[in-house]
Amino acid sequence: MTDPSSTEPRRTNGLPMRLLLALVLGVVLFGAGWYVGQGPVAGLRSNLNDTTKQRDDARVVALVQSTRASLYQSAADLDRRNFGTANTNLQNAAATLARVPADRQTSDLRALQSRIAATNVNVAVDLRQQRTTILDFADRVTRLAANLPPLPGSAGK
Repeated sequence: MTDPSSTEPRRTNGLPMRLLLALVLGVVLFGAGWYVGQGPVAGLRSNLNDTTKQRDDARVVALVQSTRASLYQSAADLDRRNFGTANTNLQNAAATLARVPADRQTSDLRALQSRIAATNVNVAVDLRQQRTTILDFADRVTRLAANLPPLPGSAGK
């Protein structure tokens, strides 16, 4: 039997020490993994931001091209004396241009969008003035699109 007052050291199987060592090792390995894993996350976030800016730029280009296509289609419809369709395409052009994000619009672009929206194709014998107005809108959209401000935070790509 074992005497509790004995001076002989007690033998233990070391289980509590092993658990403590395993816990410390687990925390250290978790911390190291967390630290190593954060490097790729920052790079992926940067890539995501760049891709988002490129997507937004492409969206603006698509809206401008769609606006131009609607304006040219309106001019073609006017030449064919399809006044209703010409008006519909003209209004589609104004609506599409209005969808350009506000942070990318200039005051000139907003004014042009308002002018396009306010324009109405009328039945007339001489269509030259109306055609000239519509084609002038298309030219102005092209010129203004080249001068749209870059996305906030982009490096002037």
